Amino acid sequence: MSAIIAGRAGRPISATPRTPKDGHLSGLDLARGLAAIAVAFYHFTNNGWLPKDHWMTNLGWFGHLGVRAFFVMSGFVVPFAMWRGGYTGQAFLSFMGRRLVRLYPPYVISVCVMAVSAAVMGASPSFGALAAHAFYLNDLLGLPWLTEVYWTLAIEVQFYILVALVWRVVAVGRSAPFVGLGLVTALATLLPWPDRSLPNYASYFLLGIAAFRWHGEIGTRLVNGIVAGLAVLALGREDGVASACASILPLALLALPLSVPRWCRFLGDVSYSLYLFHLMTGATFLIALESLSLSPHIRAALVPLALAISVGTAALAFRWIEAPAMRWAKRFAYRPSAANVKPAAILDAA
Repeated sequence: MSAIIAGRAGRPISATPRTPKDGHLSGLDLARGLAAIAVAFYHFTNNGWLPKDHWMTNLGWFGHLGVRAFFVMSGFVVPFAMWRGGYTGQAFLSFMGRRLVRLYPPYVISVCVMAVSAAVMGASPSFGALAAHAFYLNDLLGLPWLTEVYWTLAIEVQFYILVALVWRVVAVGRSAPFVGLGLVTALATLLPWPDRSLPNYASYFLLGIAAFRWHGEIGTRLVNGIVAGLAVLALGREDGVASACASILPLALLALPLSVPRWCRFLGDVSYSLYLFHLMTGATFLIALESLSLSPHIRAALVPLALAISVGTAALAFRWIEAPAMRWAKRFAYRPSAANVKPAAILDAA
């Protein structure tokens, strides 16, 4: 599938993205799966289950960087899907509907499960906090999340709104507006924003966007490389070298001509459900064993079992919740029908 972007003069600027015929990027499956497992591994090893000086605890600490990797991948995947789908500025509501229908069913079910669990444990959330979950507003309103993984979904939704509004800057090949976007994003990290707000993480998304433009041959590689480097410097200054390395890893996997085995695609498919449900499955399994007198070696051996339980649950959630949601989301198409497109018309990304 090709996409042609028009500038002010109506001149085509870029064309077909360099992707497999089915539009599937194998390296992305591996990157998503690794990121989700890394986050789960972090929560299982840095929650008091293992001694603080245990080697698995120290290794697991790096797992929280999987969240940063997810932000970079969203910066790549979301514009890429918009571009291939023929997104235009007039399709904002369809785009948001498509994204929310894709994300909402697993999210709502996980929220309901966590709310019931909290009530059973005598820690029922307030009605305001529970209602804020429906609009991802807990951090903005200063209300607690039922589980900490939800805050990243709020950042994602903020990114969806922003990328749809600045789509012309993202998807048109002119250099100056995109460089300007990169400078504004980098400079924004110098300001004192609330901790869990989009400006603090925008550099990760910007890096993914620069990779999307590079991959789709939008603009010049020099400009896209400069903006990508600017994003890495900004996020490295903000979050350190480890975060910078974690942000580059998924892009390296995307760039490599990988032919990954089927289990990698499986992990990519279930990564969202794994991210959502691992605390209420694998972590609950470990908590249930907390009262037992177990040696650190046995506790460490149970961590892979907790991961396996989480992956198994995620596979069921993907089949029965996510897959139907993905089919529903496809109904929100924003490409104009063939009957409404003039023969000489080109897709305008405004």
